[in-house]
Amino acid sequence: MPDVAQTDDASVEDGDELWRRIHPTQVLYDKNLGKWRPTSNAFRDSSSGHSLSVYLARLVLSSGRTAESIIESWPQYSLASLTAGVVRADGLAVRLELDPAHPEEEAHAVIVGKKSRPVSQRLAAASTWVVPPTVEST
Repeated sequence: MPDVAQTDDASVEDGDELWRRIHPTQVLYDKNLGKWRPTSNAFRDSSSGHSLSVYLARLVLSSGRTAESIIESWPQYSLASLTAGVVRADGLAVRLELDPAHPEEEAHAVIVGKKSRPVSQRLAAASTWVVPPTVEST
């Protein structure tokens, strides 16, 4: 596995928001917090081994799009945000990377590095809703 520090993209600043699409099965109601939140599974690499896919909010917005545009083809999904600094604090890297399935999407990025259960739990806990889940989708 490559050195995480070598894969980090310096053009992504620590304060940059990273948006993550959240599938309805990756949302749960937390009775202790009294609110819906993403599960830690929403912040793991795909089962096929692809790095965690996110969108750099700054690039989405500068292209004239909205947060809702990221999930318009997935109407039951919600959208969570965390900063690149939070990701890096857990020893992970952020890298702009085109998605082969959507090569026209210039705001696509990946979070690179080992996402153990404790790491994915911290990422989930640090995330906030940009487009919260709807009752119908949970």
